Amino acid sequence: MNNPLVSIIIPTYNRAHFIGETLESVIAQSCPNWECIVIDDGSSDYTDELMEFYCEKDSRIQYHHRPSNKPKGANACRNYGFDLSKGEYVNWFDSDDVYDLDCLKNILSLIKFKEKIDIIIVPYQFIDNLGKKGTLITLELPFNDLYKDYALWNLKIITGSLWIKKSFLIDEEYLFDTNILRGQETEFFLRLFFDKKINFHLVEAVSFYYRKHNNSKSFEDQVFNENFQMSVAKIYCDNYEKVFSYNDIKLLKYYHKRTVSFWFRGLDYKSKLVRNYISQRLFSIYKRRIFFRLKFKLIFEIHEVYGKRIFKLVNYLKNQY
Repeated sequence: MNNPLVSIIIPTYNRAHFIGETLESVIAQSCPNWECIVIDDGSSDYTDELMEFYCEKDSRIQYHHRPSNKPKGANACRNYGFDLSKGEYVNWFDSDDVYDLDCLKNILSLIKFKEKIDIIIVPYQFIDNLGKKGTLITLELPFNDLYKDYALWNLKIITGSLWIKKSFLIDEEYLFDTNILRGQETEFFLRLFFDKKINFHLVEAVSFYYRKHNNSKSFEDQVFNENFQMSVAKIYCDNYEKVFSYNDIKLLKYYHKRTVSFWFRGLDYKSKLVRNYISQRLFSIYKRRIFFRLKFKLIFEIHEVYGKRIFKLVNYLKNQY
């Protein structure tokens, strides 16, 4: 089997000072059978001029602007890039991260010699603004249940960690949810892992370097933003409701505690929007499922963490509904 074409999809927004290094790491790959699709989300820096240079430098690089009829945001750019892609496998990559020199070599060797791989999962290493290497994220545990391992953060993967067979995703009604403003890959991965029986393979060697800096979204996530927190609340509530069919008490307890703790986060930051949304979802979950005995059992377990504050939520639910 010859090396198949792979598609690298990079959404970008005002990353002209980093995306050059990202593209150089793509061009430097020893395996040539790739296409790199950059989707601009409306940059106001010199991204246009820089991308003109790179498109002329290497014809395998494409540059597109997000169509005006698609919503602003990385998710819409990722989905648009997927629509344009022609590769057998796709990798969504951030515009400030860097591939290891042997990344594609390792990926393509698996695709070539192992049949029926839906997803290839790769480790990564943190770097700072200057490229100094930091913590290495390895994939050493025996991951048998991708949904559970990812939900409980035993499987520490991020957007660039997955190389996914395109045909495996074609049947999905949508890819990334354009209404999610934070935790985009979390929502997508959890939905994908929950709904699909996946034939996956883990790579041992570091495949890319993830840049963490003060202007990255990972830093911004530490600041309370009501619209962003609503996206996170939706992810918790959606998965809390899903895991009832999973028959796993550890997952049920995890999402119960995360959802309740997020209600208190809304309380601490005086966000009525977040509190009301979670309250409505909790009431719906409790009302539609045979859960009342388990509900009170979990409430008293979580009481050890939150003390008497837990009864604020109980009384709130009673008064509202």
